[in-house]
Amino acid sequence: PARRMQTAMSQPVASGAVIRSSQCIGVRPVLPARPASRAARLPVHASASDTATQQELMPAPIVPSAPSEPSTKVFPYQLPLDQQQALLASIPLPLYYPSVLALMGAVGFVGMMGGRAAPVEPETKALVGFATAAASAAAVAALGVQGKKKRDSAAVVALYNKIVDLPDPCDLSPELVNKVGADFGINMHKDDVEGLSKIYSQYLEAMIPSGEKQLNGDEAPSVLAFKNALGLSDEDAAPVHIEVARRLFRQGYETKDRAMQFEQRKAFQRLIYVSQIVFGEAKSAFLLPWRRLFNITDAQIFVARRDNARAIFRAYLEKEGGDLPADRHFLRQLRDQQQQIKMMDETAIEVVREASRKHVEGLLEKALTHVKASIKSRDATKVITPVQEAIEYSRKLTRYANEEDLIPGLGPVILAGGTLAVEGRARDLKDLYKLYVEERMARSAAFDTKIKEDAHDLQAMLGLNAAAVQALQDESAGRLYKKLLREQVTSGKLDAAESPAQVLGDMCDRVGFSPEAALDLHKGLYKAKLVTLTEGRTLTDANVAELARIRRILCLPVDVVRKVQRETSGKQLEEAISDIYMMGAKPVTDADMAGIDQVIKDMRIESEVALEVFTETTRERLRAYVQQAIKERGANQDRKASAAVLKKLVQFNAIVVTPMLERVKGTDAAKKEIAEIMAKAMEQAKAEGAEGPTIEAEIISGANKQEQVGAVQKAMAASRGAFDEEERRAQKEITLKEDVAPENRALLYKDFLMSTMSGDVVELPVGGTIRRKVSQSARTADMWRLQTLADLLGMGQAEISAVQGELAESAYKSQAQEVLRSGPLTEERVTYLEDLRNQLGLTKEMADKALKTVRTEMFGSQSAVEDGKWTIERIAEVTKAGGSVDGLVEESTRRNLFRREFERAIGDDQGTLDKQYMLHTLPAMLSLDERRIKSIIKELAGSRKRLLLVQAISQYRQRRPSEVTGSLLNLLSCCRVLPETSPMQWKEKEELRELFTAFCSKVEDDSKRTELGAILGMSTEEMVEATSASATAAGRAASEDESAFF
Repeated sequence: PARRMQTAMSQPVASGAVIRSSQCIGVRPVLPARPASRAARLPVHASASDTATQQELMPAPIVPSAPSEPSTKVFPYQLPLDQQQALLASIPLPLYYPSVLALMGAVGFVGMMGGRAAPVEPETKALVGFATAAASAAAVAALGVQGKKKRDSAAVVALYNKIVDLPDPCDLSPELVNKVGADFGINMHKDDVEGLSKIYSQYLEAMIPSGEKQLNGDEAPSVLAFKNALGLSDEDAAPVHIEVARRLFRQGYETKDRAMQFEQRKAFQRLIYVSQIVFGEAKSAFLLPWRRLFNITDAQIFVARRDNARAIFRAYLEKEGGDLPADRHFLRQLRDQQQQIKMMDETAIEVVREASRKHVEGLLEKALTHVKASIKSRDATKVITPVQEAIEYSRKLTRYANEEDLIPGLGPVILAGGTLAVEGRARDLKDLYKLYVEERMARSAAFDTKIKEDAHDLQAMLGLNAAAVQALQDESAGRLYKKLLREQVTSGKLDAAESPAQVLGDMCDRVGFSPEAALDLHKGLYKAKLVTLTEGRTLTDANVAELARIRRILCLPVDVVRKVQRETSGKQLEEAISDIYMMGAKPVTDADMAGIDQVIKDMRIESEVALEVFTETTRERLRAYVQQAIKERGANQDRKASAAVLKKLVQFNAIVVTPMLERVKGTDAAKKEIAEIMAKAMEQAKAEGAEGPTIEAEIISGANKQEQVGAVQKAMAASRGAFDEEERRAQKEITLKEDVAPENRALLYKDFLMSTMSGDVVELPVGGTIRRKVSQSARTADMWRLQTLADLLGMGQAEISAVQGELAESAYKSQAQEVLRSGPLTEERVTYLEDLRNQLGLTKEMADKALKTVRTEMFGSQSAVEDGKWTIERIAEVTKAGGSVDGLVEESTRRNLFRREFERAIGDDQGTLDKQYMLHTLPAMLSLDERRIKSIIKELAGSRKRLLLVQAISQYRQRRPSEVTGSLLNLLSCCRVLPETSPMQWKEKEELRELFTAFCSKVEDDSKRTELGAILGMSTEEMVEATSASATAAGRAASEDESAFF
């Protein structure tokens, strides 16, 4: 009967059928057919020994047979009873046992009567009758027991049918279960746990959704209520969860469809989450050994619980409108929901912050829509209103953050991680912040505390850095300050104020504008006004008065006024000075001086500003001379050309810069002096009876002629290098100390000093040179120029002394080299060097160091080898005379000499290397041990042999026979000092024979032919054949050799 009931219930409900009620919601998946054996029900990662007991308690779930139309209920159809079950179930339980007893009595009586009628001995008839009656009664009793079991098996079917009749399976109550058991005279919690487990398994599997369908959150409470209604204990229900998990887990492995595998895996994760809610944290860890049975990690279990709880919570939010209002009651409901679905606080914080961020993003998107609109159609109210709502929303959540009965994650809302926090929206957020602050400030005409608080909260929400926010606030405050300042100036209130500074200070405090920024704004306004007034290149008295008024009401300090004058009027003075400097080192005429005075007078430039402009312009010109000198020395290594440029620099400073500096510094005095001279001349001319204008013209004409003559004389003297008083009193105020690096200063000073000491050199037509004799006066003039150059470069006495000491050391080294070349140091030569040291001012330590350096350079340094002072021939002479170079030449130098000689021998394209000389004679001459020699030979020859063979083959392929011969001869030289243990290999053997033939056509030495043949691994017959063909190969090579074209 149990099998028949199972077969009748084997048809599942429709796949994905949704069951909804006021208490539970579930999805009924398709239930697979049960496997034929118990082992088939084991999961892939579970062992039979671990689950044998559980499987014995876990038969297949009860499923009803389906009619033609599928149902959407978890328990869709009634289960039919077979005839025996129906008959036995129709007998009331109080009548069942009496009926069985009555039947036993009747059957016993009939049996006794039959026994007595049996053909047996009369004395045994009574015994047979009793035996027959007993047997008949026993048979009836056995049938009664079997009938009772059959009747009891109908109890689970009756309970199933009761559940089918219920509007919702969640309406099942323990009383109904007990009543059904009582009707059949059994305790279903004890006598039919297996049947209850079947019903529970079907309900549990139907409540776990698959595919994209998510849990709704009421599945776990519904499963728990249904379990309690059935009266199953946690220990009885846990194997059901394990078995359902096995089916889900196995279905994922039995299908090849990746989408189906993913769905089953998600369903398995949802079952883990629901089971954890049903049994609780502690019992789940004990009753549901997921890790051991399914080979999953704690991290996977944690992810399953976290993700499903988060999905349920988000679904709850979507159900409530998809928003997170700042409502205390709703936030408390969210807290209750979180605790009900067992969601961790960390996950709740993540979801709540995401929801609050989306709420704020929606408000800000509305505001950004109007920010991007054109200025004419922009409605500032529609920008400020949603932004203000977002700020208030964030503040409410911040106030609720510390209340424990509300959902965690409440606090200030920030846009980090949202759609507005991407890189492309940063500009939009700044524009939004700027417009909000500007409109709020414009409405209140101030930057009060309320606006500051709102702006600070908005900054934190948008995630703007402090520097950007400060710049935006300053820009907005500057606009408002400028607007208020315009009102104060146009109304005349600022001019009438007793203290304009007080008025401006109050305005700065009112709009939150820093005094420094206000000063920059005042400077810009003053500069714009000054530029407008100087467009005609002249400032009138009215212009000066207007500028003075602006300076007073704007409270501009003197240094700011001078800086503005430098940037505006000073440009014209700079142009006038630059025009004079463009003429080079020529005396400045009085007309040019007068032009400078006129610019200063017309533009009303203060003397300090004029001096500053002159200093900067002059420094730029002097720097150009220095850069040219450095370029001449660096590009052509021409110290003479560099010294010539420096000489022009000194002359330019003396005859151009110095008089102009004096004129700029004493402009007023010079003008008074000229006016007095002109007045006296006019009076004298009038006394002589001449007409005023004529006399004035004659005076001016004479002065101009005299000025021109003087200028020409100065230019000629400068070109001859003459030194006059003007150069002696050259200015030293304007220097290049901050513009020229110390090393460049020393280099330029050194070049000029050496040029001064050597004098002028004249090149003769025949190619020789003579040095022009320099007079004492010219030498004195050069010394003055040298000192002037040091002053212009900004060199201190310590730098000058260092350069002079370096030159003295160089001179001492030069003389020491001459002395050492002439022979060994005698007492006379030592005395000469000591006197030279005293004359040059060198210390004893410096002289000894220089002498040691010279000795090393001449007799033992690498530079000596490169200069040819130590050669193989010289070393041979020393060793031939019985000497040794061991103590005379450093070992590194001797190794380098051997290296150079060996490289020459193996690369001379002759193949004449002498093995005895190279391996024994030359190392003995150089006092080098065998180990050093072998390492050098292995380094140079070892890596070159294979390269030479490849190079020879490449040259042969390119039809260059002469180069082929040279490469093969070099290969012979390398193999002589470093022989090959076996012939050299090449994959094309024929190519080696052709190479040998080409070699024989060029080289007639039989020893070299034999040596090369052995290296290439050729037999005697092959060498003879190649030799015989060498004449033909030689002719062909000569005809193909492009280098022998002529």
